[in-house]
Amino acid sequence: GIIFSPNNTQAMKIASNGNVSLAGNIDTKLAPTTAATLTATLTTTSRDSIKANDTGFIDWQQKTASNTSWFSISGANLTILKSGLVNFNMNQDLITSGASSYTSCDIQINGSSVSLQLMTNTDGQWDSIHNAWCGYLSVNDYISVKFNGPIDSMDTGNWSNYNFMWI
Repeated sequence: GIIFSPNNTQAMKIASNGNVSLAGNIDTKLAPTTAATLTATLTTTSRDSIKANDTGFIDWQQKTASNTSWFSISGANLTILKSGLVNFNMNQDLITSGASSYTSCDIQINGSSVSLQLMTNTDGQWDSIHNAWCGYLSVNDYISVKFNGPIDSMDTGNWSNYNFMWI
């Protein structure tokens, strides 16, 4: 089937095999009450704490958002204010010490791990760890991200993104 946006243009197509395709930016194709996006990064304060302790949760810092009434940010928790299907993907540039062992990234929903990723330590070079999760979240559910490893630096600018899409 085909789903049309309020201005009668094709927004989404669902094939008979279940594959879904989207036309353009979903938050501009669907009504503002049916889709939203957010791009965030971590704060410099949480970066410094993670570096000092080699572990810790990021504190969220909003970069862009199509509708800020769908979420709230309080420290390490990004709380859902409108239930729906949430697609979350992230990339974090960082520098670690040592060339052996690993650094990990743990996406948590309501304090429980839902997606874990490892990267080999970078021996003082910049590299990027990626992680993703998709699922249904209810009002007041919250998302947090924890890092563990010998982290020497983490980007808080344009090289690292935490991307959300609600439908």
